[in-house]
Amino acid sequence: DTNMTVNGNTMHHVVWGAKCPQCGMSFGEGIRYNTSTGGSIHDNTISNCPSSGIDLTQDTTGVNVYSNTIHDNLALTNQYSAAIYSDGAQNNNIYDNLIYKMKVGISLSSENTDIATSGTKVYNNLVYDWYYTGIFIGGAGAWVTSHNNFVYNNTFVTGPDGYTYEQALAIEQSQNDTVQNNIFYGGTYTSAYTLQSFASGYFDYNTYYNGVFTTDAGSISLGAWGTYVNGETHSAYSTPSIGSVFAGSTIPPATNFELTGGSSAIGEGKNLYSTFTTDYGGTTRPSVGAWDTGAYQNL
Repeated sequence: DTNMTVNGNTMHHVVWGAKCPQCGMSFGEGIRYNTSTGGSIHDNTISNCPSSGIDLTQDTTGVNVYSNTIHDNLALTNQYSAAIYSDGAQNNNIYDNLIYKMKVGISLSSENTDIATSGTKVYNNLVYDWYYTGIFIGGAGAWVTSHNNFVYNNTFVTGPDGYTYEQALAIEQSQNDTVQNNIFYGGTYTSAYTLQSFASGYFDYNTYYNGVFTTDAGSISLGAWGTYVNGETHSAYSTPSIGSVFAGSTIPPATNFELTGGSSAIGEGKNLYSTFTTDYGGTTRPSVGAWDTGAYQNL
């Protein structure tokens, strides 16, 4: 399929495979592009779909996924399912989406041997209150499943419900993915998988709050994490109250994660104006000088 557009729909409880009593799983995506080229998926509201809200699979390329709201699949399945799942897709754009109460927010991975998600830009997304992970980069196979993707200026905020993992970021089988200017309010994890490699400086200018950096060997410091991912020279970690970082200080039900005037995320980001120019709310970001980290620019 070429240049398909899906927009302005409300979808919920899309289930194409009944729940399996033996495995505790049901299956179904709200929107699925399979081996598609071009087009867009935007301004849809998708909820209660057990597999994924939006699924880009098998060499789907050139699709813009933006301004969608995807929420609530926590009780439907025990799968590691994502609101937006790039499964062996390339060169797509995922931006300005609102995601909450999902098993995983965004996943850049692949279930197909020797095919990786690559060349995809993920920016200005707001993800909060997940069960497993805010963004999962790689995993799902004994091959490189994610490489040369770009994760910029997203805000990931863990919820208050005491879920099992609460990882804002998890990395497995990743090579040369760029992760910059993000806010990760929650923990991080990376495996020691031998296929992983990180180019110098591709991880940097991130703001980490109130989480634990972990590897297979246990907890580590930000400095050790930086050594492991070969970067984070300009990144920072602190343990502030959520109200001193974001304008909406309680989650749920607040969804306002604009930065407060005293937030330490202000002015800590790299200027990426040549790549994109606005924030999650549509505010134009500065053409010169430092950016704020996260999905919002405080002006």
